[in-house]
Amino acid sequence: MTKYTLNANIDQGMVTTLNDSKYKLCVGVVTQGACPVVASATDITAKEALTWEDTYRMAATTKVLAKGDPVTATSAELDISFGQVYELPKTGDPTVTNDDNAPTNGFRFHNHVTASAILYQTFGGQSTAVYLSNRWVAGTASLTPSLKAMVWFEDASSGDVSTKDDSDKFEVDFTSTTTQTVKYDATGSWALST
Repeated sequence: MTKYTLNANIDQGMVTTLNDSKYKLCVGVVTQGACPVVASATDITAKEALTWEDTYRMAATTKVLAKGDPVTATSAELDISFGQVYELPKTGDPTVTNDDNAPTNGFRFHNHVTASAILYQTFGGQSTAVYLSNRWVAGTASLTPSLKAMVWFEDASSGDVSTKDDSDKFEVDFTSTTTQTVKYDATGSWALST
């Protein structure tokens, strides 16, 4: 299990402005090239340290979720590892098994009913939704998490479907490191900090 840390240094004047606007510091993990879910939403202070681990769980939802909605599962949330498939039958309980067709750095989701996959990761010691697929028809899909995170401000809670487009978020690459530091300056700009 690998632990990742994102340190955020936020200009003190911007802390006041953002808190007055009811924003939270949000972090999400890029999966399938997108970051649709707020994995962590915390109160804004000048210095934050956000942590997560590469431990995963999967579930499904048959609900149609809109931006701003909390991600809620309608099936059991089960542990899953790379190279495995989450099988959602028409009736009965879901299962997770090894799958030779699953990506070595990801998972497969096989649904026999109209549903979306929900991928969870451990954020701040708790399992939280990090990805909601938009695949609604019965079938099989691969899900591949990346070593990239996104950080942004939004009036949201952990586990909500983000109301912000990915273009409003700042991407942070963890490909060659487990710790990154970003800064948000008085002009409202994000940058990596060394």
